[in-house]
Amino acid sequence: MKIYVFILFLFLPLFLNGQSPDSTVYKLLDPYYFHLNFLITEPSLLIDVREPFEYRRRRLADAINIPVSRNIDRTVDTIDANTILFLYCTTESRSSWMATKLYQKGFKEIYLLKGGITYWRKEGYPTKRGRLKRKNKK
Repeated sequence: MKIYVFILFLFLPLFLNGQSPDSTVYKLLDPYYFHLNFLITEPSLLIDVREPFEYRRRRLADAINIPVSRNIDRTVDTIDANTILFLYCTTESRSSWMATKLYQKGFKEIYLLKGGITYWRKEGYPTKRGRLKRKNKK
């Protein structure tokens, strides 16, 4: 009997590796599944909820910056409620707060990057860095 329990605990992480327990507000995904789901999901939006100076330092490719400190009401009004949102921050605390606010605004499918960009980088996934290029206004 003890051997069966040992085997169960040995292989259980393999079955649960992709996701942590989901809340009713958002789904928490490790970097691999977060990136995979973003690539195959339409319509989707990748949102960095950190402050602009953090975003400029290092960010995920294709991410837009909507800081938690900004009044999200005006920003959210420009996004279709059927859009699937992928949020991240440094460690996942600010993105979980933002997910709750967005859920209250009507967004029903929200994914969070487990461990934030810190865990993303630790797992060896690429980031972009540096200033953003602005289009010339004529």
